[in-house]
Amino acid sequence: MSNFSAVLVEDEPTAATEARLALEAVGFSVSVFADASSALSGTNTDGIPIDLLVLDRRLPLRHGDLASDKVGDDLLGELLYRYPDLVVIVFSGHTGFSHAQFATAKRGVLALRQNDIQFDRVTVFEKGQSLEFDDYLQEIFTCLSEIEDIQLQIKSKSPENKLDTTSKRILRRVGYEYSGASVVAKPLAGGLTGSPVWLCDIQGNNGPVARVVVKRQKNKPRQGGFQSLLPANLTAGTVSIIHGFCGGFYASVQQVAGVEPVPLLDLIQSTPGSAARIFRSLREGLSEIKAGQLVTRPIAEIGSPFENWEVAQERAAKYGIDVPPGSRIASTVIAPQHGDLHPGNVLAVGDMPVVIDFDSQEDCSELVDAITLFFGAIFHRDSSLRTCDWPTATQCNNILDENFWVDCPALEYFREVFDWMILRKKSEREFYALLLTYAVRQLKYDDIIEDSAALSRAVAIAAWASRELAET
Repeated sequence: MSNFSAVLVEDEPTAATEARLALEAVGFSVSVFADASSALSGTNTDGIPIDLLVLDRRLPLRHGDLASDKVGDDLLGELLYRYPDLVVIVFSGHTGFSHAQFATAKRGVLALRQNDIQFDRVTVFEKGQSLEFDDYLQEIFTCLSEIEDIQLQIKSKSPENKLDTTSKRILRRVGYEYSGASVVAKPLAGGLTGSPVWLCDIQGNNGPVARVVVKRQKNKPRQGGFQSLLPANLTAGTVSIIHGFCGGFYASVQQVAGVEPVPLLDLIQSTPGSAARIFRSLREGLSEIKAGQLVTRPIAEIGSPFENWEVAQERAAKYGIDVPPGSRIASTVIAPQHGDLHPGNVLAVGDMPVVIDFDSQEDCSELVDAITLFFGAIFHRDSSLRTCDWPTATQCNNILDENFWVDCPALEYFREVFDWMILRKKSEREFYALLLTYAVRQLKYDDIIEDSAALSRAVAIAAWASRELAET
């Protein structure tokens, strides 16, 4: 079966058969729909990229309805919105100027290999242009075949770790952008959005081409903010945003220096001294960012980067935790933050930290990144510390008590980050509001709920922070 998927929407049986045979002759796997409604419902599935859409402009909304140009035009707009890197061919019995203008204007192009290869997002053919149609299909199929020909290897600690179809396509697509012949991808720790991240070594026919970090993203990455303020030596700068034949996703590509970057998450338990040194360098670099502004805000707003306050109240109540009103006012410093600065998003390149994955960055409390860096090593699903006995639920009843540090397996690292967290605190209410929303957010993740130790830690921290917040 072909790895390339085409959707055909055509209500006239003879025309549908001819178009399907033409698509299959080139090599596409074809799904055929006879009306707009079935096309919308039949394509509303995840997991398999749609590479090409072919539709008749004149279509019925449902089986048995009269066909109209408006239905076809509406379907085109909806599918272009739903699949932002879809290539579309529109057939019309007579392509007038106004229709061609509507179908193609402001639809853009899919650009590959630094714009060397381009496909219009929408191309219009009259129904008699079968030769032109066949030639264009062959162009698209050839490009897809060149992407699929790239060798892909996954370098993972878990031999059973398998990539879904879309992730394979994205990694090969990145390799294609660099004119590579093979890609070796090492999974890195994912973040809040659950979007996968890989460290990729791309080889050409004559040797290495690039070493990059690749993240699969549903939305186009934001420019500016925390990433632009971070000192250049501490950031894996975004070198390109790859789009087109990516299953509706974007691939954010960041350049990383060094022979073998190691996630800080891995260092914390294996070599905590090295982890502490990496953190000190990171903290020094972060200190170069201009200080934010001291303001007063409702604690619900302060805690919102981690969880909506009403949602936190509802979820906490399931564990017998009474969360106080979010209208209480607290002092905080608002500044650009990474937004998901867990230790998996900091790579150690030699003795230097390199920060990756910037799609959660926002302007919020300066405590957000400090709390995430500290507790991410305890709660992140990829952290080996998740299986440790420290901290116990009892210790989490008060993380400010000296007993919290008993049996800490990476004391030097955690002490350094903890001191930084306390230094950034501007008010008691700010501190407890963010601890509460961070801990309650953990209670929505299946991997936390299914891990009794992690669950008890999150509940204990949330309960303690809620009690302290009620008394401040």
